[in-house]
Amino acid sequence: MNLRRSLASLALTCAFLVPAQAGTAAYFSPNGGGADAVAAKLDTAQQSIDVAMYSISTSDSSPIFRALKNAIQQRNVRVRVILNAATKANKSKAQALEKIGAHVFYTTNTLHEKFSIIDAQSWTRRTLTNGSANWSSSADTVYSENTVIFDGWRNHQLIHAFQTEFNFLLTKARSFSADADQHRDPVEFKPWKYGASEFEAVFTSANSGSGSATATGAVNGRIADAIRAAKRSIIIDVAHFDSKPIADALIETVLAARAAGKPLEVEVLLEQGELGPGGQARRIEAARIPVRYKYYSLTYTHPQAQLMHHKTTIVDGEVMVTGSYNYSKTAEFSNYENAIVVGKREQALIDAFLAEHKRLWDGGRDLYPRFLSVLRAPKGSKDYRRYVPVHFNTDYHRGFMALTRLEVEPIYFGFTDSTGINSKRSARIWDRELDQEYRAPSGMSLDDFVAQLIAEQGTFLEPKGGANAPSAGLSGALGNQ
Repeated sequence: MNLRRSLASLALTCAFLVPAQAGTAAYFSPNGGGADAVAAKLDTAQQSIDVAMYSISTSDSSPIFRALKNAIQQRNVRVRVILNAATKANKSKAQALEKIGAHVFYTTNTLHEKFSIIDAQSWTRRTLTNGSANWSSSADTVYSENTVIFDGWRNHQLIHAFQTEFNFLLTKARSFSADADQHRDPVEFKPWKYGASEFEAVFTSANSGSGSATATGAVNGRIADAIRAAKRSIIIDVAHFDSKPIADALIETVLAARAAGKPLEVEVLLEQGELGPGGQARRIEAARIPVRYKYYSLTYTHPQAQLMHHKTTIVDGEVMVTGSYNYSKTAEFSNYENAIVVGKREQALIDAFLAEHKRLWDGGRDLYPRFLSVLRAPKGSKDYRRYVPVHFNTDYHRGFMALTRLEVEPIYFGFTDSTGINSKRSARIWDRELDQEYRAPSGMSLDDFVAQLIAEQGTFLEPKGGANAPSAGLSGALGNQ
């Protein structure tokens, strides 16, 4: 009888301790719901929200900013935000955050992390958000990003690690106002000691005094170790790759597997900007490792970029490392960064990232032959188009193509390098006959021009009715240039 009562009591205790929605969820930009999901979690906060964020939107149109405002002003939640550096832009954002009642700090070293901790001291409500995505409009609607939400008691050890990181950052941060200094107290809670966690948090702050530094660095050493353990496959999606230790681990592991007659399946997806000089991309390609680039512009300029901003490695489809950390010496030894090592018992989360990789790895490849044909078509041919999209972000031509360096070179050397585009990177549409940016006549916006162009001629890849020359309407508009 006593045993039955004890078991019943244990069942009631477990029912109380295990929230129904405990677990993890991943969201992928653009327009994958990440910002709304974070805002929804912020709306549950009752006690505290701690934020370490490289970039944050303080516009009232931002669901996250509105959620922070509501948390402070409607539920009296304490909100602390650590920003990157006291730049002019961040000073303005700090003022907006302080205006709604947040306590704002900044670091002198680059703070590149993107995490928040909600109600850390509540066993049932504590939540961590982390990933590659900043709390900005571009991260939510333009870039390829990830946001992961870690809920509830199952992730208490991971949340404790990030709260410890936030407490450390507070000791290094400076306050934007004297009021913030009254809110430097560390948040403490005891982590659950039992049960193995499928998550391991690694921080570059270990290189600057909060932990044990290593010869290669805290994070890149952990990524290199994961790569060297590969038996079947290595998937890498990363914005910047100039870490020699990680590249060495990748190349050595791949070559050793080939020599043993057990070649690995390897795919490396990089941001378009990595096509340029520097970095490790050419070394990796020289080892005959497949590399593709998210290609979205004839010439790179950050304001028009559709960044491939993930920072993820997946080994054998069952171990993943992901977070804010780009693969660079700067990230390791100059920035505050994080990475989370995910074990195979979190297979659903890993599978979500694998699906995102496949979507990007195969993205737009069916368009490439047609794109190259139209771009290189001589005047007078049926595929000739006078107007060329410089950045693939208008209705005239929208999207990206995952291309190899060899596939990009005919575009660059066959068109871009022979025009004036590189000297006018902000141009959206290029007039190839005048070899200059399309400049809208008085009273016509670019959007109006694109709409008229599509109505009369079709898109860049799909001409309307086989038309190749400007219509009278467009010719008239061009006459005013």
